[in-house]
Amino acid sequence: MKQLKRAAAVFAFALLITVSAATPKGNTLFKNASPDTSALILYCYDGSAVTCKVLYDGADTKKILQSLSSADAQKTGGFTPAQTAAPIYGITIGGKDGNPIQAAWSNGFWIAQDGTAYRFDYDFEALDGKYAWDETDTLMSTADLPCARILCQDASGWNKSLLTPAEPLNPPDQISASLVSMEQDALTVSFENQGEEEWAYGEYFALHVLIDGVWYVVPPVPGSWGFCDIAHILPAQSSQEQTYTLNMYGSLPDGSYRLTAENLAVEFKLP
Repeated sequence: MKQLKRAAAVFAFALLITVSAATPKGNTLFKNASPDTSALILYCYDGSAVTCKVLYDGADTKKILQSLSSADAQKTGGFTPAQTAAPIYGITIGGKDGNPIQAAWSNGFWIAQDGTAYRFDYDFEALDGKYAWDETDTLMSTADLPCARILCQDASGWNKSLLTPAEPLNPPDQISASLVSMEQDALTVSFENQGEEEWAYGEYFALHVLIDGVWYVVPPVPGSWGFCDIAHILPAQSSQEQTYTLNMYGSLPDGSYRLTAENLAVEFKLP
């Protein structure tokens, strides 16, 4: 009987070792990435500006994804925006379905684009200096970081320390904007041209929130967002309406906001 018990214990121990060996550390956060068809973009916020670096080399991109995927990622429900601190790193790469995969890292937390947080220990500074990046640019707003919205807002409201103050507006001469209506996630704006020449404006707009007397840039929710590159013509001495949908900004906390387009702004409040 003792020999049977000893044999059973040895078998159980061996099985435990086998299962452990078959379950290596790592993660599947980038399993749907498509390095052969898309570039990898690395972002870094150092506390004052966002640096953006682009890598087109598929072989190096695969090495980076393999390195990231080898790190252990432990899901945690204890993350709040207040725990973020510079430096903040971000990754964007195209997915197999054609949509971008985004993620951000700060203070030992890896934030996926669906809002899930993981404990993630990784040396992003070394990653930054290891590869020959094809393009480098400097962006002045934290709203450009991947998953910036998740880092800047939660159920309690905005994390002001990670929001970027909006640039002063410089409205065009003899052009004005006024709010016509607000219905669900759409704002209708009226542009009026009081000048003697036609005026052109595009589809692009931005959203700002007022906190303690300062306007801050509102980051969009993670997703694939863009604007049509077309021009609308407003003849002299006339007005016309333009409707802007706010789907890219998701659910917004209560407060004072303004929509800006062509250096013109209309203000509104929520709720």
